[in-house]
Amino acid sequence: MLDRPHARAVVDLLTGIVFVGLLVLPALDSALGIDWTTPPEEKRQLAPRPTMPRSLQAASRLRRAFDAYLGDHFGFRSLLLRLHARAAVCWVGVPPSPTVEIMVGRHGWLFFTGEDSVRYIEGRNLFSEKELEAWRVSLRQRHDWLASRGIRYLVVFAPGSPSIYPENLPRWLRPSSHGTRLDQLMGAMRACPEVAVLDLRPALLQGKLWAPVYSRTDTHWNMVGAWIAYDSIMGNLARWFPQVKPAPFSSFHVALGRSTGGDLAVMAGIQGFVSEAVPWLAPRLGNHARTLKTADYATLRAWRNLMEPVITVCDQGEIPRVVVFRDSFSVPLAPFLSEHFGRCVYLWVQDFEPRAIEREKPDLVIQEYTERLLSVVNPDNPPAITAEPLKPTRN
Repeated sequence: MLDRPHARAVVDLLTGIVFVGLLVLPALDSALGIDWTTPPEEKRQLAPRPTMPRSLQAASRLRRAFDAYLGDHFGFRSLLLRLHARAAVCWVGVPPSPTVEIMVGRHGWLFFTGEDSVRYIEGRNLFSEKELEAWRVSLRQRHDWLASRGIRYLVVFAPGSPSIYPENLPRWLRPSSHGTRLDQLMGAMRACPEVAVLDLRPALLQGKLWAPVYSRTDTHWNMVGAWIAYDSIMGNLARWFPQVKPAPFSSFHVALGRSTGGDLAVMAGIQGFVSEAVPWLAPRLGNHARTLKTADYATLRAWRNLMEPVITVCDQGEIPRVVVFRDSFSVPLAPFLSEHFGRCVYLWVQDFEPRAIEREKPDLVIQEYTERLLSVVNPDNPPAITAEPLKPTRN
């Protein structure tokens, strides 16, 4: 057994080795790239490697550029950022940085705070009378323009997880007792019964009584939630297209998988540090719709990555031609809907695109909005829509 002086020497030696290792390892990672941790998703461009200055003015900025580069590329940066994010979100219950648009709720839930979501939930950004009238008139104009061409129009609002799971919001956040922008708009549209507007909140609130309909770390509904939305949409379409028969829940195989985190976990940098069960649905008889590989509509707008147009066809579709203006909530919804549409064009737009309507000459247009977009979307219509006068409201 070591005596006290020798034991102290061993401890000092080990301490020195650890200290030197901590100094050397970041340099080794910078040189050899030994940190295999997936970098967190950052909503900015990392600082580039500085180049040799070619002027005195560029040389004066070299130190600042080099400091910025080191700050964004030091050794084991990805690992340290992920450990910091895990400590902040999972242990302390706060976002890992002010730039991350999430809030940590109860029972492991994360919620999106971008697009004025917090004020929306609290009812602090309600529509003014002028803003509400602009939305009402806009939807009327779109309906009338389509109706004059024999096209049905359905507006669908997909709720965010705070509307369906308010009990899991942070304790400091109190949902509005006097309603939100969606409540205002649904009330205003009762004066325009000819415009079909579907609020999916009641169906999803009912659905969560028998199954989870959203994921704890994702802004979107899960596949069960998407099926509930699909069933509600098909029920509304059956008024116009009686031949439509939505697939019952019993017609799907249901399996539970494990998720290492949804889009909010990715934003927070904790994907892989969390785990939850997520339901997967697969039709027992297989899918009949197929996606076309075509460049149609590729040049209609400047599409961002993952937001490109999607076109599906289905020989068994009951509704011949459909255009869907959509956002991210339609990604898990589209496979259900496409089984009923002979040809469907999905366009990721938050306004209205008459050029697609004129080209497709559809039987139906569905416009799907995420609820929180009512805080940021401008309802103005293009001139082709506003040029036609509104028809009298049906009483």
